[in-house]
Amino acid sequence: MSDWTRNSSASTTIRSVRGSLPYRTPEVLPLTPPTEQCSFPVNLYRERHGTGVPLVLAHGLAGSARNFLPQVRRGPLVSRVHLYDARGHARSEAPREESAYAFDCFVSDFGQIVHEALGENPGVTPRKAIVGGLSFGAVTALLWALRNPNLISGLVLAAYPESTDEMRTWSSTFANCIDANGLDAAGYEYVWGPRGRFGRDDAQAVRRGFLQHSPHAISAILRKSMANFPEIRSLSAALEEFRVPTLLVVGGEDSGSLAASKKITGALSNASLAIIEGAGHVVNLSSPERFNEVLAHFVRICSSA
Repeated sequence: MSDWTRNSSASTTIRSVRGSLPYRTPEVLPLTPPTEQCSFPVNLYRERHGTGVPLVLAHGLAGSARNFLPQVRRGPLVSRVHLYDARGHARSEAPREESAYAFDCFVSDFGQIVHEALGENPGVTPRKAIVGGLSFGAVTALLWALRNPNLISGLVLAAYPESTDEMRTWSSTFANCIDANGLDAAGYEYVWGPRGRFGRDDAQAVRRGFLQHSPHAISAILRKSMANFPEIRSLSAALEEFRVPTLLVVGGEDSGSLAASKKITGALSNASLAIIEGAGHVVNLSSPERFNEVLAHFVRICSSA
C-alpha cells in the first residue's frame, strides 16, 4: 500500500532536501509531426533541468516554462524536469490560423514532450514518466494521461480549472474583447483588474505573463480550447478506470479550482488532494516552498514505487 494516501492533508510534515538544479538548457523542438488529433505542426521551445526520473510539466494559459522557475531553481526535486512553452506562448511558434489552437493540438504537443523525455534513456525499464501541469496545463496533462496510463508513474494536477458554462462564456467574451480592444485592456477587464478572476498577488504575475504573448494566439486559445474544455462529469468513466497515483494541488483561496479538484479527487481511486492555505490560483508561485515540498514528496513516492 502506498504511503501517499487518499485525501492526505496539505499540512503533512515533509522533509525538504535543499539544493539548486542546473538551470536552463534551452532547445527548440523540430516541427511536431501531424497526428490524428492535430494536423498543424509548430516549433516548440523547451528546457531540461536536473537528473532522475522524467517529470514533464505544462504551464497555464498565458504562462511559459518560466512559471516553473521556483521548482527548478529552488525545488528539492530528484528528477529530470522537462518544461516547454506551449504553442502560441512566449518563445514557441504562434501561427495566425485559429485551427492551430484546437485543444487536441495542445494534448498532442504534450505527448511529444513526454515521448522525447522517455526517449532520453531507452535502456531504462520500465520507461515511465511523471507528468502534470498547472491550470490549462493540468487539463492538457489529464487528457493525455487518460489516453496513455501505461506511460506514466504519476500525475500532478495543480489548480485544475473549473469547467462550467460561466467559464466557457467568460473565455469567449474575453477573446472577443482582445480582438476589439487589445490584450492589455481586455486583460484588465477580465483578468487582473478590479473585476478580474484573480487576487492581487496572482493578478500581478498573471499580467506579466499575458503581455509576453501574441494577442491573436491568446484570443484563439480562449475561443478554440478554453471555451471547449470538457466538463469533469463527461470524463467520469475514464477517471473511474484510471489507476495511476495522482496528486491534486490547489490554493486555499482558489475557490473555482478547489471545487474542480475535489470532484476529480472523488472520482479517482488513487488520488490525494493537497490544499495550500493562503495560496491563490497560481499556486506554485503563490506558495513555492510549500508547493515544492508537496511535489517532491509525491515524486519520491512515484519514483520508488
